[in-house]
Amino acid sequence: PGEALACPSQGTAKGISRAETVKTFSCRGTFPLCVAPVAASLGLTVTSRLRRVCCRASRGTVHTWRGPPRWSAASPTQSRTRAASMTEYATLLTPEKLNSFASAALRAALSAGDVISKAIKEGKTIDTKKGDADLVTETDKACEKLIFEQLRESFPDHCFIGEEDSSEKGATPELTDAPTWMVDPVDGTTNFVHGYPFVCVCVGLTINKKPVVGVVHNPILKETFRGTYGLGAFLNDEPIKVSDEARLSKSVIATEIGVARDTAAMDAVMGRFRAVCSGARSIRCCGSCAMNMCGVAMGRLDGFWEVDFGGCWDTCAAAVVVTEAGGEVLDPTVRTPPTGRSS
Repeated sequence: PGEALACPSQGTAKGISRAETVKTFSCRGTFPLCVAPVAASLGLTVTSRLRRVCCRASRGTVHTWRGPPRWSAASPTQSRTRAASMTEYATLLTPEKLNSFASAALRAALSAGDVISKAIKEGKTIDTKKGDADLVTETDKACEKLIFEQLRESFPDHCFIGEEDSSEKGATPELTDAPTWMVDPVDGTTNFVHGYPFVCVCVGLTINKKPVVGVVHNPILKETFRGTYGLGAFLNDEPIKVSDEARLSKSVIATEIGVARDTAAMDAVMGRFRAVCSGARSIRCCGSCAMNMCGVAMGRLDGFWEVDFGGCWDTCAAAVVVTEAGGEVLDPTVRTPPTGRSS
């Protein structure tokens, strides 16, 4: 965690040829992310430093997640412990159990959405985290508290990782095989502060370190995205799927510029922006990682990438929506997937 990695792009045909140095932290911090049906056009490959985070199957299929990456060196004892743990929690992956988790996530997200809908029209108490571009409000904290209280009432034995709780403690809890809720109470806080409508609540659940339930609720635009492992993805109860467009030149791609404002970071952001824009139809920035990912899931966007975003709470819920809609979630920091195949 915190190590600077060189990420040579393979997309030289699209003008993305130079190595870029980025920070990657897995779920303890930030890491590069690309969500796209057009990933192959971008020359990106699939894997995660801690575990694979991409479903390699094509659109329209039920996706499965792979285990630890090739470099994981576990002792026989650790392997037996891990296998026993996964077996223990596998009983929670039935459709009935998953639907009960999804219903609880939806109720919590809708409750927090009601708070956001009222607060966006009122005066706000605003604090900063890393700088003037990284904001937090009382609404963020109140919504996270509300969501955690509701979920803990139903699932007292589950683990919890929240953006504001992690920020206050200065660290993110270790992710285990146990059922773990990952919550971003207000994704798009700057949008919320300025009354820009791309604001959402993200409630995701992992089991065996695999995202299996996700709800992304935008109370301003009245859009509720949800995905459940093996059971599909929906927008306001209507099934959704990713775009069929596989050509970068015909695609609308989304990104975000992040919160870093130093010269090196801004040069890297603009360099990536120029490289992708030179080959794509157009680029969009809405100010919310999860909303961008859900835009890919429903086909209004053809792809999305972001480097150095906030943490696992930004992506957990939306990743389920994307993969269940037939998309892929990719980590471009690793050139060769465990299978040896490119994406």
